[in-house]
Amino acid sequence: MQSYPSGFLDIVLHQFDTVMPGIGTNDCGDGSDEENCEGRCTLEFLRFRCKDTSACLPLEKVCDNRTDCKDASDEGGLCHNSTLCDHLNCPRRCKVFPDGPKCLCPNGYKFNSETNTCDDVNECNIYGICSQGCVNTRGSYRCTCVDGFRLKSDNRTCVVTSGEPLMLYTTQHSIRGLLLKSQTQTMIAMNLSLVIGVSYDGRSVFWTDLNLKGESIMRAREDGSRREVLLNIGLGSPEDISVDWLTGNIYFTDGQKMYISV
Repeated sequence: MQSYPSGFLDIVLHQFDTVMPGIGTNDCGDGSDEENCEGRCTLEFLRFRCKDTSACLPLEKVCDNRTDCKDASDEGGLCHNSTLCDHLNCPRRCKVFPDGPKCLCPNGYKFNSETNTCDDVNECNIYGICSQGCVNTRGSYRCTCVDGFRLKSDNRTCVVTSGEPLMLYTTQHSIRGLLLKSQTQTMIAMNLSLVIGVSYDGRSVFWTDLNLKGESIMRAREDGSRREVLLNIGLGSPEDISVDWLTGNIYFTDGQKMYISV
């Protein structure tokens, strides 16, 4: 079993809301790229990615006689040979790019070269486009939230309607909670063997316990009640743990057997 230094501390901060990370700059042009530009910088979303991936441009900035990509991949080449579109017979419209002409469809649709039609794009298949639920619609999509959450003004991010941030921390032999606004502390579990990882799904606390008599993955309510063993067979040295609170899946690492399991 792996040893840990005395006073080992594991902290989990659960903020009761879900946010999506940005990628640093507003390259998509509409301000929304900070949440998920990587999945939407395609012709289906009327975007053009520079070859060196330095920017994600609206199509009107491609072949406009102004260099917007650091590598100038948005200009030159076949840009101004407009007669190339005459041979494609596009269902909606055609645009000439530096590497040649392409058929374009309205935002949220994808050109199908086999049927020469514009087919709906299922945006819900793009990872992270909504922080919780997603409903695909013709040419668009709609984000949804589970009970107790509401959509922010960006129409993608869900936040709780009430509550306050909770910090969970372990001190090897106990798990405690601290409500950050009220500074109220609670004891969730004590007299434990050696707690390494801890996670929270909004209702229950999960942790890994390295016990010489049998390693285990445990669960209890946030007030410490209803403690139970979820798994204590086939474990070597369970360490980090994370709970997907939407699906209920539990992910954990095993330092002795060198794997990530669910």
